Amino acid sequence: MRELNSVEVNAVSGAGIITDIGASLGQSIGAIVEAGGKAGATNIGLQMGASIGAIVETSIAAVANFFNSLFGRK
Repeated sequence: MRELNSVEVNAVSGAGIITDIGASLGQSIGAIVEAGGKAGATNIGLQMGASIGAIVETSIAAVANFFNSLFGRK
């Protein structure tokens, strides 16, 4: 059995909308770069976009958890 990459892990675990948007945007940019002659850029763009989206989602969740803990919401 092979190890999953970050995009595949996020797909299995039900990644959020920001990660999905980042992956789509990265894939689109990668496709443009790949059309210019850089092989494999679409997949690299997809992975980078998904990773950036995951970082943004994690940061938003951390801020939300911080404010929820301040005001007693759980």
